[in-house]
Amino acid sequence: MQKKKTKPNEIDLVIFDVNQTMFSLNALKIKFKEFGLKQNLVNSWFLSVLKEGFSNSLSQQFVNFKTIGKNELIKIFLQNNSPYNNKIIDSIFAEFANLKVHPDIKTSLKCLKKNKIKIVTLTNGSVSNTKLLLKKNNINNFIDGCFSINSFKIWKPAREVYLKTCEKMKIKPERTLMIAAHGWDINGAKLAGLKTAYITRYEKKLSDFYYKPDFVGNDSREIINKLNGLDESFDGIIINPGGLTHSSVSLHDSLEIKKIHKIEVHISNIYAREEFRQKSIIAHACHGSVLGMGVNGYLYALRQIVNS
Repeated sequence: MQKKKTKPNEIDLVIFDVNQTMFSLNALKIKFKEFGLKQNLVNSWFLSVLKEGFSNSLSQQFVNFKTIGKNELIKIFLQNNSPYNNKIIDSIFAEFANLKVHPDIKTSLKCLKKNKIKIVTLTNGSVSNTKLLLKKNNINNFIDGCFSINSFKIWKPAREVYLKTCEKMKIKPERTLMIAAHGWDINGAKLAGLKTAYITRYEKKLSDFYYKPDFVGNDSREIINKLNGLDESFDGIIINPGGLTHSSVSLHDSLEIKKIHKIEVHISNIYAREEFRQKSIIAHACHGSVLGMGVNGYLYALRQIVNS
């Protein structure tokens, strides 16, 4: 049942986080391996940089990303009994200029531009490196501005960082969408009054104690589809998630935040199949389930939505 289609959710400005949201850190993993460190230590190192940055902000002391990053990198080498020198530290850190954009980002930027929505970046890193990455990945022409905590002298997720970014763009927080792959970033923006969109590609699940985002998706394309009103233009959702039934937490979270009627349909009876197929992660996010009625199950689900 299609409703009158809405505008792109009254959004005039989209703010993208940079590291891990727009750009992958895989280039750093290669560098870590080159100098004798395990690749999975990249995430540990990045988290430790964020922790120190957040801690310094709470104590009203500002230290930039690069300074903290190099210090935390030295700790990683020491903790793993690996040799290092300043040249190695500089070489690894310089790899931030070679990060690759996630495949979904360019398509999303094009769609936003088509809808005449302004796009800016907001990073705990530097504006200069962000601009370099945008140019190297051939997406700089989509961006209307680049912002960094270096200008505000306080780390995200402090509310004033988001508010000052909106102020500089002369757009109200309630007409701004923050897109990020980190729960803390989403929560900070939400507390500042922005709409928020959580990409699940890294953390997989938002912590329960954070405010719920307005949109959830595996990547930015899913977010933009929702922003364009594709899921807002219907009275209900009938979904046969197939193999995602028992494996996709992000699908559950996306369904859970939607207030329209949702019915899960399976052509076969999943409880008569293999044990691993008998658990539905999305069931709790749906109003009902139809099992084992073949293709007639879709008609039954449709009648339920029409009559709801």
